[in-house]
Amino acid sequence: MSRNQPYGGRESRRVRREQARQLAKELLKTQRESTPRTKRYGSDLFWAFVISLVHIPWTYIVPEERPWSIAVAWVLWICAFFFLARLFLRWSFDRSWPRIARLGTTAVASMTLLYFAASSIWSVMQPVYLYVAPTRDLIDGERRAFFVIHEGPRTPSNVEIELRDNKSGVAVVAKFAEIDATPSNLITLQYFWFAPSTPWDEDYTITIASFGNPRAVQHLIVSATHKVLQYAVQVSVDGLRRPVIQCRDSLLPTSYHIAENSKQSCDRWMKIPLEFEDRLQPPAHTVQLPDGSLTIMREDAPTPQPGSETLPDTRHLSEWQRSQIEAELSKYPGHKILIMASSGGNTWSYAQEFKKVFTSAGWRVIGPNRVEPFYESMIDVQLSANGSLGVMKPEIAAIRDGFAKAAIKHRKNVTLDPEVPDDIVLWVGAKSPEGISPDDCAPFSFKHKAGDAKPCAFTRVSKKPLTLPPP
Repeated sequence: MSRNQPYGGRESRRVRREQARQLAKELLKTQRESTPRTKRYGSDLFWAFVISLVHIPWTYIVPEERPWSIAVAWVLWICAFFFLARLFLRWSFDRSWPRIARLGTTAVASMTLLYFAASSIWSVMQPVYLYVAPTRDLIDGERRAFFVIHEGPRTPSNVEIELRDNKSGVAVVAKFAEIDATPSNLITLQYFWFAPSTPWDEDYTITIASFGNPRAVQHLIVSATHKVLQYAVQVSVDGLRRPVIQCRDSLLPTSYHIAENSKQSCDRWMKIPLEFEDRLQPPAHTVQLPDGSLTIMREDAPTPQPGSETLPDTRHLSEWQRSQIEAELSKYPGHKILIMASSGGNTWSYAQEFKKVFTSAGWRVIGPNRVEPFYESMIDVQLSANGSLGVMKPEIAAIRDGFAKAAIKHRKNVTLDPEVPDDIVLWVGAKSPEGISPDDCAPFSFKHKAGDAKPCAFTRVSKKPLTLPPP
C-alpha cells in the first residue's frame, strides 16, 4: 500500500490541476458572456478614432515635410493601429479563429505598416536640391534658357538662383516662389535666360538656395567639341561630403578640370527634351546648333516707325562724307568692286555717287548694274565678299570703316558669301524708313536659290554676329 501511495498523490494533483483549468475556462467564458461586446470593442475603437482625429490637423499645424514631423505623424498612425490590432485580436478570438491565423494576420499588417513608415521617413530624409540644365542650342544666336531641375522628395520654395559667367564675371539672379516636385515633372517650364560671353566655350558657377534646404553649388562647362555639345557637371550640397552629381562627357578637352575623374556621361542630367524649346517665351526666331548650322524658326516682318513715310526719299553723299570714305579707300588703290543697285531713280543716283568716290580713290569699279527683281526689296547699303569667318581682308575693312566714319546707313557686318566672285560687291538698295536698319534683316546670297527669302522679307532678332563652334 505504501508503494502505490506516491502514484496516487501525483494522480490526485493532476486531477486537481485539470479541474482548476476547467474552472478558469468557465469563469472566463462567463465573464465574456456577461460583458457586452460593445464595451469590449468600443474602447479600442474609440481611442483609434481619437488618435486619427489628432493626425488630421497635424498636417496643417506642421505643413513642412520635415523628418521629425513625418516621424510624429507615423507614431500617431502606429498608436491608432495598436488599438485596431487589439480590437481585431479580441474579435477574432471571440469568433474562435485559429491562433496562427489571428497572430499571422496581425503580424503581416504590422510589418506592412512599419515598412511604409520606414520608407516614408527614409525618403523625407533624402537631400533636396536643385540644379540647372541649359538648352542644347543657342537661341537667336546669342542666349540660352536654363531649366531648373528638382531632385528630392519635397517641394522647394523661395528659390534663389545666381548664375555667374566665369569668362566675363557677369552674373544674373533668378527667383522662383516654388519648384514643382511631382515625379512626372522633375523638368518643368521654370527657366531663366542668359547670354553667354563666349558661346560654345562656356564656364558657369551656379549657386542655388531655397527655404529650409541646404545650399547647392553647381559648376557647369558647356563646350562644342568636334561639333558635338559636351558637358562637365559637378553639384555639391552643403553638409554632404561628396558631390551629388558628377559627370563628364568623353570628348571634353582635358583643359577643363571639372569632374575630371568622372567617367559618367552627362546625358542623364543635362538632356532637355527638344520640344521644350518650342514652348519658350518669347519664341525663338533662330536656333543655332552645336555644329554651327542655323535653323530659322519664326519670321517677323520689318515694322517702320509711324510717320516715316513723310520723310524725304533722296540721299546724297556730302563733301564731308566723300572725304571720310576716300581717306580709307585710298590706302588700297587698284582693288576692284562691283556695284549692284535697285531700280529706283533716287537709289540709282545714290549708287552713281558711290562709283565716283571709289574711282577717285583709285579703285576699279564695275557698274552700277541693275539687280534682278528678286533683290529689289534690299535696303540701304550692304557689302558682300568671298571669304571665311574670322578673316577680314584689309581692303574690305577699309570700306566698312569709311562708311562708319561717314555715318552711312549700312549693314555693319560684311556678308561672307562663297558665291561672290573675287570682287567685292556693294549693294545699294532703297532708303529704309526710320525704325528699320539693314542689320535687322537677314543677309542674302549673291546667287539666290529656289525657296530663299527675299532680302529683308523678315528681320532677325539678334544683332550680334553668330559665333561658330570650334572645329
